[in-house]
Formats: sequence, C-alpha cells, structure tokens
Amino acid sequence: MKRMLKFLFLPFILQMAYAQGLMNSDLASLRKSLSENTIFSVVVLRMPDDVLTRVDVTPQVLRQADPPTRKYTLKMSDSRSEILMQWIKQARVTPTKRSPDLRWGLLFMDRDGKEVASIFSDRFGQVGNVDGHNVEFSGPRLLDTIHAFVGPHIH
Repeated sequence: MKRMLKFLFLPFILQMAYAQGLMNSDLASLRKSLSENTIFSVVVLRMPDDVLTRVDVTPQVLRQADPPTRKYTLKMSDSRSEILMQWIKQARVTPTKRSPDLRWGLLFMDRDGKEVASIFSDRFGQVGNVDGHNVEFSGPRLLDTIHAFVGPHIH
C-alpha cells in the first residue's frame, strides 16, 4: 500500500517541482533582461484597494479596467533596475491555486514597446501572477519593492 501511495504522489511532486522551476525561471528571465538593459519602460497598472469588484481581479481585467484604475508608463532607470534586481535575487515564488485579487501590475516593455515580462500583485504583495502563472511570494515584500520602484506619487 505504501508503495502504491508513492506512485500516486510522484506525479504531483514532479509537477510541483516543475512549476517551482518554471516560476524561478520566469524571474531569472526578467533578471537577465534587466541586467542586459533590454527593458526600456514599465507600464504600471494600479487599481485602488478600496475599489470593490464582484470577482477577483485577474491580469486581463486589470489590463482592461476603466478608471479609477490608473495606468502609468515609467522609463527604466539604473535605480529602478537595481530595486527590482535586489527583490528578484531574494524573492521566492511558489505556484498556487489561489486566485489573487490583483491591484498592481508591472508590464516590462522592450525598446519596441513589446511586453517581455509581467508581475502582478494583490494589495498585500503576498499573492500574484508572474508571466501568466498564479504564485505566492515570500522573502522581501513585493509591495515594498513596488512602492520603492514607482515612487511616492503612485499609490
């Protein structure tokens, strides 16, 4: 019986290991783009925390939401790149089945205006979405990093 249980859990364990590797490779890809200076600008999407919705806000909803959702485009700078690099080096992302209610979105754009990566976060910086995968964040608070990245005028 124990042997059979091991075989039943093996696919689950392999899937979780694959998903964890996928999440970390998404951050590694963003890290590489930042270090190679291929990120030209970042589109910041911000839905105020006090806006009530009937369903959880997904990346697609946040991208298309009407006001009061705000959309800002920031030029990438060395200081902004360093803020993100520090977070990426320390952050851990874990796949989750939880559906986050997103309030922040960072869309990383190349010189041609093509999106090369995205990070979305709930209002607490604990659950979000990295390049289309729902995740839980641990390590330094993503929300603190976002606030440092965007500056005091966008909150």
